[in-house]
Amino acid sequence: MGNNMSKIEDFLADLRRQNIELWLEGTDLRYKAAKNAFTPALMSQLKERKAEVVQFFQQIQQSKNSNLTPIQVVPREQHLPLSFAQQRLWLIDQITASNSVYNVPLAYRITGDLDIEIFSQSLQAIAQRHESIRTAFTVIDQQPVQSFVPNLEIDLPIIDLRSLIGNEQKQELSRLAEIETKTPFNLSQSPLLRTKLVRLAPDEHVFFLTMHHIICDGWSLDILFRELGIIYEALVQGRPSPLAPLLIQYADFAVWQREWLQGEVLDTQLSYWQQQLRDINPLLQLTTDRPRPTVQSNTGDRQIFYLSKSLSDALKVLSNGEGVTLFMTLLAAFQTLLYRYTGQPDILVGCPIANRNRTEIENLIGFFVNTLALRANFTDYLTFRELLHQTKKVTLEAYAHQDLPFEKLVEELQLERDLSFNPIVQVTFALQSAPLLAIELSNLKLSPLKDIKNSIIKFDLEVNAWETSEGLVLDWGYNSDLFDAATMVRMTQHYQNLLEQIVSDRELPIHKIPILTVTEQKQILETWNNTATTYPQVQSIAAIFEEQVNLRGNAIAARFEQTEISYAELNTRANHLAHYLQNKGIGAQELVGICIDQSIEMLVGLLGILKAGAAYVPLDKDYPDDRLELMLTDAGVRVVITQQQQAARFAKNEHEIICLDREWEQVAQTPNSLNNPNNQATGDSLAYVIYTSGSTGKPKGVEVEQKAISRLVIHTNYINIGIEDRIAQASNASFDAATFEIWGALLNGAMVVGISKETVLTPESLAATILEQQITTLFLTTALFNQIARQKPEAFAPLKHLLFGGEAVDVESVSTVIAKGKPARLLHVYGPTENTTFSTWYLIDQVAPNAISIPIGQAIANTQTYILDLQQQIVPIGVVGELLVGGDGLARGYLHRPELNAEKFIANPYGRSPSERLYRTGDLAKYAADGSIEFIGRIDFQVKIRGFRIEIGEVEAAIAHHDHVQDVIVIAKDDPLGNKSLLAYVVAKPETELTANRLRNFLKENLPDYMIPAAFVVMDKLPLTPNGKVDKNALPSPEEQRSRVTDDYVMPQTEVERLIASVWQEVLKLSNVGIYDNFFEIGGNSLLLVQAYSRLQNLFGSQVSMVILFRYPNIHALAEHLSQSQPIDVPEPNRADNRKSRQDLMKQQRQNRLKSRLSNDNSNF
Repeated sequence: MGNNMSKIEDFLADLRRQNIELWLEGTDLRYKAAKNAFTPALMSQLKERKAEVVQFFQQIQQSKNSNLTPIQVVPREQHLPLSFAQQRLWLIDQITASNSVYNVPLAYRITGDLDIEIFSQSLQAIAQRHESIRTAFTVIDQQPVQSFVPNLEIDLPIIDLRSLIGNEQKQELSRLAEIETKTPFNLSQSPLLRTKLVRLAPDEHVFFLTMHHIICDGWSLDILFRELGIIYEALVQGRPSPLAPLLIQYADFAVWQREWLQGEVLDTQLSYWQQQLRDINPLLQLTTDRPRPTVQSNTGDRQIFYLSKSLSDALKVLSNGEGVTLFMTLLAAFQTLLYRYTGQPDILVGCPIANRNRTEIENLIGFFVNTLALRANFTDYLTFRELLHQTKKVTLEAYAHQDLPFEKLVEELQLERDLSFNPIVQVTFALQSAPLLAIELSNLKLSPLKDIKNSIIKFDLEVNAWETSEGLVLDWGYNSDLFDAATMVRMTQHYQNLLEQIVSDRELPIHKIPILTVTEQKQILETWNNTATTYPQVQSIAAIFEEQVNLRGNAIAARFEQTEISYAELNTRANHLAHYLQNKGIGAQELVGICIDQSIEMLVGLLGILKAGAAYVPLDKDYPDDRLELMLTDAGVRVVITQQQQAARFAKNEHEIICLDREWEQVAQTPNSLNNPNNQATGDSLAYVIYTSGSTGKPKGVEVEQKAISRLVIHTNYINIGIEDRIAQASNASFDAATFEIWGALLNGAMVVGISKETVLTPESLAATILEQQITTLFLTTALFNQIARQKPEAFAPLKHLLFGGEAVDVESVSTVIAKGKPARLLHVYGPTENTTFSTWYLIDQVAPNAISIPIGQAIANTQTYILDLQQQIVPIGVVGELLVGGDGLARGYLHRPELNAEKFIANPYGRSPSERLYRTGDLAKYAADGSIEFIGRIDFQVKIRGFRIEIGEVEAAIAHHDHVQDVIVIAKDDPLGNKSLLAYVVAKPETELTANRLRNFLKENLPDYMIPAAFVVMDKLPLTPNGKVDKNALPSPEEQRSRVTDDYVMPQTEVERLIASVWQEVLKLSNVGIYDNFFEIGGNSLLLVQAYSRLQNLFGSQVSMVILFRYPNIHALAEHLSQSQPIDVPEPNRADNRKSRQDLMKQQRQNRLKSRLSNDNSNF
């Protein structure tokens, strides 16, 4: 409703009211003024704003010279149309069933001797003077029209609160204000204005005025209160109103607008905006604190903050120096903030403009305000100064094309409809004239009641700024169903920081402008990353293990099934192998392959390799031979340690094979092999190379040093492993979780307890093994954790430590474990192989009822975490960025992959020494206010579908909330036409049934349409990799889905579908409509949907609503939703009329669209 760039219009209108006229002759500004009207203060103000005034006149010259026809009074006997802006609000009212979101509530405190009777007469005179107040909106011939009441009584109820005192009065006023704000209007009944007078004391009243936005705007409120004061003052003095009669009314403007805005005028305006808004992102994706509701809510709150006078003045100096207005500077800074918060290089902000650039409408109460969509494009190394001049150009061009109503623009752009957010722009910014000021009359003072809060918001974010003598004030309104107050407080601080920085240096590249406060930066960089602990950083793994041998030689080091081995015996056997390898010429940090089943021999092999001073390359026996050979060749492996049953796989190539089971006697007889070998290894020596999948299909070897292992398991902050612990060894050695399982036990004097793959995958067996083996510590992949949690959550109860991680977690599974089988410590862990198994941890005590995810927590000891944007700047709390990790666990890099190393292992821009590095995980994350990190998803799992950026994990989480869903995975895939779409694979819970339609309808209640998968595949179980993660490559292809752009016509199959089709055919004037045709893609628009709505309500009753029709825009989906309706008998469609071919049908649809555009009588929500 605001007046944005209209601030200059306000200034000029103010001058006109003081009999001062300005105009432009060439490039010179001229004026005419009454005697003494131009005071020195006004002249000084005009000089200060001269450039702004000249720009204003120049930019509207095009409108002034575009053959604008005068606005004529039209006869009231005919039905008059709504203006474009009114029509959109009327449609919204139909869709949202008369809610109060477009109420405009005001409250004024009246101090002095109020004559209530004359005050009421003054209100009556205002209503009689302005026809818009006496207007109602009805439907005639299925079209909305304006109707007028010639003489209308304005009711002024009086409420007496004099019996209440102090805070009681204040509370009751707040209650009354809330009622006014939330009580909707019926647009078919005038007046669309309510008044109420509250008596607080003999000389003190509060006046409540509530209007519907469809009859007013911000400028109108100034008019109403100014005229109210003039009329009241005159009547009190016994004089008639001095106001000259209005020559035209708002309805005359509405008729003129529709007649004028067509043909060449429309084409000129439209072509500019179509070009300006080409390929826009449909949604500004600010990270929200809660999921976006499927239907936009309007519950709001506000943060008011003040800029110092010195900063405000500096911003004006900056603006004047660059030849731009203060509004342009503030807008450019706001768009910069949104860019830094979203990472979207294309930012659209809605800016309201008064749109009263004709003198005959200046004094009308009515809905004239328009919204201009101002776009900013952010490129690499763009400076703020460059952005400022881009903003100036865009703003002035938009100003010159301000006559196209925003509602018409929405219609013409034919954007995909979504009830969860506003079309085109979701945030607005305005530099207003001063807010409503006190009105001084001879015996009265009217001042705005500031204690009354308006809790309604129309956009995700609405920022209004205005100037005061003390500096700029900003009203930061936000949708409180999306954002927390703390998030908005931080955002306002960041905006202020940004303004301070641009005043200091306007030549800074946008991406380098600091927006965090010094306190925030210190908190993120220092406090949250202060993880240093003392651990054996310089010692080798072998040396640390040997210390445990000296301390606990007779203790059991490992047990696999019925076989046990002590620390001393394990050390002796490893020594034999180490000497044997050294005798074969295995040198320091040379890579040795090992392919041995989970067993004591595997531990001997790993320890023996490290004791020889070498490093191991674990090989999964389930891998294909070609992949194993690729790994061995890449690593330059000469020797492979294995077992006899696997030996043949490696013998065919030029690798030396050591079969521990077959050759052990020979190994054990190595001379002088009882003693610990001298290997000169340290913490900086290479420990192992683990191969992970590569995006090119070629596996990449991650080189991990020995101190990284020590940092993982010794003197750390997430777990304290003692000699009494028994750690389950359930992972394949080629999976980096085995690093934690094996070395967590052996380097702390604990016991390794081997658990077979079959046992882990069978919940009953796992539960029994945990009890029998007295296991204290268990790590599971998230997929396995979810599976066991659903089937036997009590299995985990005996554990001391249960760690899980590796994928996005199912909150329901965690809640089940907490309720039925919570171990002493339940840890959600996260970390890439490149930072040695775990990087962060989160201790789960309980799960909030509305939680949709579990944090991955804080950094483990001697580890650093940073969430950075694309330009490696720290993102604010709550803002999504890429998670980078560093510290002592960081791998050396990828073996023989210098280009990939340069891309993924980067210098730490916040490190204390040049040698510090960070690993780019490719994972998206954000900080919570307490420093916990929340995992969002993979960058490469974030896809764009139909212009919307979608996080696949969010879709998976929504599907997982269905009561019958046990497992789910969602992938993005290109369809046959090259369009990307989502595919969902789901597993139903036992003894439940899932269908695609049920899932789709469920999601429509929880997700915006653009996030709903195109296809659902119901499976018995999801395929898993050997490491327990979902194997996406093994997912089956869904049956080919029917494309919505196909020319295939599918006729109605059921009675409900036939009933709906008959209504659509009638409304759309089509001879046949297929059940998969989208209403809006075959000639439909919002007005036509209103017509369909009334007919469908007659057939199906209250089950049909406008929201439902928007949500299910094809017949098949709508019929599914209404499947419980009782069909009403209607005449069967005349099959003889259904002769049109699909090609004829498509041709008619195009003609309908053309007619629709030429008639200018429709508008899309």
